[in-house]
Amino acid sequence: MGSDSTQGSPSTSTTPSPSSKLPLLPWPKRVVAQDGTLNLVDVRLLVSYSQTQTPRLRDAFARLSQTFAGSRGVKVDVHCADEGGRYPELRVAESYRLRVRATGIDIWADTEWGVFNALSTLWQLTAAGPELPCCEIEDEPRFPWRGLLVDVARHYIGMPALRRTIDGMAACKLNVLHLHLTDDQAFRFPSLALPLPDERQYSRRELREIVDYAAMRGVRVVPEIDLPGHCTALLAGHPRLGSQGVERSRRFGVHEGCLDPSRESVYAAIADLLAEVAEVFPDRYLHIGGDEVHPAWWQASPEIVEFMRAGGIADVPALQAQFVNRVAGLVRDLGRVPMGWDEVLHPDLADPMVVQVWRGASARDRALHAGHSCVISANYYLDLFFPADVHYGFDPAAPMTELLAREDALLEDPRLHHIADGMRWTLQWRDDTAVAPNAAKLESGLLGGEACLWSELVTESVLDIRLWTRLPAVAERFWSTAGTRDEADLYLRLDRWVAGLTRSADIDVRASFRERMAAAGVDEPFIALVEMLEPVKWYARLLGDEALSARLSGREMPLARPYDLDSPLDRVVDGLFPESLAVREVAGVCQLVDSGSADARAQLLAMAARWQVLADRGDCPAELVPSATQLGRVAKQLTAYLQGERDAAATLRELRALNEPQGEYVLALVPMLCGWLEQAA
Repeated sequence: MGSDSTQGSPSTSTTPSPSSKLPLLPWPKRVVAQDGTLNLVDVRLLVSYSQTQTPRLRDAFARLSQTFAGSRGVKVDVHCADEGGRYPELRVAESYRLRVRATGIDIWADTEWGVFNALSTLWQLTAAGPELPCCEIEDEPRFPWRGLLVDVARHYIGMPALRRTIDGMAACKLNVLHLHLTDDQAFRFPSLALPLPDERQYSRRELREIVDYAAMRGVRVVPEIDLPGHCTALLAGHPRLGSQGVERSRRFGVHEGCLDPSRESVYAAIADLLAEVAEVFPDRYLHIGGDEVHPAWWQASPEIVEFMRAGGIADVPALQAQFVNRVAGLVRDLGRVPMGWDEVLHPDLADPMVVQVWRGASARDRALHAGHSCVISANYYLDLFFPADVHYGFDPAAPMTELLAREDALLEDPRLHHIADGMRWTLQWRDDTAVAPNAAKLESGLLGGEACLWSELVTESVLDIRLWTRLPAVAERFWSTAGTRDEADLYLRLDRWVAGLTRSADIDVRASFRERMAAAGVDEPFIALVEMLEPVKWYARLLGDEALSARLSGREMPLARPYDLDSPLDRVVDGLFPESLAVREVAGVCQLVDSGSADARAQLLAMAARWQVLADRGDCPAELVPSATQLGRVAKQLTAYLQGERDAAATLRELRALNEPQGEYVLALVPMLCGWLEQAA
């Protein structure tokens, strides 16, 4: 912050920790409450600039001012020291100071990017009501890379949805949109060098528009072209790039199709492709994938085997490392910094290379110890349907021992009981030989984190539902101090933040949920049932029983899966919240019961009675009948416990027996009650 940021002093001091009284998320570095309020009834904003004034700033304030069209003027004094450049970059100045007085608002920032963050905070404060609390906020991000990956390859995401996603990102101070543009199922980048006329692709104009739209909100756009695997769509149109022919694929999972690393013509084609990508995307970072490379084609090709022998390449990992280094060099020749998934880690990997970690904390420490910069995505995969607090509990910079202990603790979480064996399968990714980085390497090399939303089970119609009940929690983990960890307070602020999205980003997740339920044929009274349901967690939906069993037993993939690119994703399970909001409300009543509230006990008994009535109805949609039956059994057990007919230990045993999915559905009420009763048993 510049010197202007230190002007003025608060009239009163207050807590540096979160408080649900202010709907701020991420929580700022320092909040000082002051006496008084700023009345926003019938006001219009009178914005003045003491230093820098740019079209981008004027546009940002114009968007804010749309909410305020009254007759009484309120001054907003903006002290922005400098412009931010045409596009945001890594490590730009994003700090700000915001002061709300009874007579007006002051904003100080070194750059436009800091002003944008101040406006996000101001938006959140206005959600508290017409009386804006007087306060002073000093704030800056903990990490410079705070990202969201959206997989637009498996399912196409249109421009309006991408724009509102960027608006939502800006509202929670995320600053990197990572577009996963290519995969086995589709190749969305409109290459002239490698045309694919039958693909549904974005136009160059659309992609440039997204880049500019994001820049107007302080968000970078990082493209990913996945190489040398995950490229079946490209190989189907350009078989000369591989060692075998391949057809277009509609299935999900790891594919054998790979680029041929032994031919110079392949690198020439890649060079042309990456040059085109760099023309469209100005960001300094360009992602080249490198994940889940299947060895079959390389091992079966006599030409590739001979290439390895002649070049003294010991094995397939060494061959992939050579390929990655060649392609990374092409990226550097364009003046860009290459990125790759953590499979690119190899003793021969050249620097600079940013490693994006998705397979656990040990990969983070291996990358940092080897001298590579790192972005961590492990434990921030939003497509796994985990609750917000699970993601929130993993700090990007925590010691590896703490991160591994948290992963182990999830195996005992009653909400994840049904996929505990699957999560144990991932323990094979741990590397006990990983050396913990020293403080200097951790601080300089760990750029930040990135949540990922892979879209095998995501279409545009459910995008908002999948993102916004949990992504803000991840955003706080990337922005706020390491000491900001109160999960209960997070949820209080999260509910209010999500409600405010309708104003700041035109996103209404509850309306999206209702629309999806109506489209799936669920009406009252069964909305009360589906509000307590969640999809099964981890990869259980995507894999299905057969493929999941094969994975756990170590048998070779792929096997038949229940979903492919043609699956409509229009069932009830597709429109569910990943985390039940209704069950969180029930949990609040249970806490009041623990405090001795007779009213809360009566309220919980009344809930159980309504659940029993719902379970006994004969007109439940067929897909939901098993879950309705399960709800009735839970209601019976809970009623007996609350009426003193059964003790906590016996009730807990019965509920644990009921804590199993019904097909693809989890009755979230069951693990919540198990966790509650564990404290009483």
